[in-house]
Amino acid sequence: MTAMVFLTELGDLSRFQNRKQVGCDLGLTPRRYQGGEETDPSGHISRLGPARVRKVLNQAAWAVVRFEAEWGEWFTARVAGQKAAVKKIMITAVMRRLGIWLWHQGQTAQAA
Repeated sequence: MTAMVFLTELGDLSRFQNRKQVGCDLGLTPRRYQGGEETDPSGHISRLGPARVRKVLNQAAWAVVRFEAEWGEWFTARVAGQKAAVKKIMITAVMRRLGIWLWHQGQTAQAA
């Protein structure tokens, strides 16, 4: 289901030249607030891309963290001993990584 929504919403995957563009198009990169007088604090995610993709990536991210050992170890290593809010931040990171992984899989399938 996740791959179907991903491909349907993003369309032609060859339009992305690198993984940064994929993350930006999904709306999973942090906003930057540049005032000029202070440091550049990162804000919430930009939410520029299709919300439907973020919804399914969120559900898939929780599933992959729970059932895939490698992803689960990566996630738990980063949230161990942290506050509960860190889990939400890290699941967003998993969503972005999962979106980039799906993009790589789509690129491979289109090339074949």
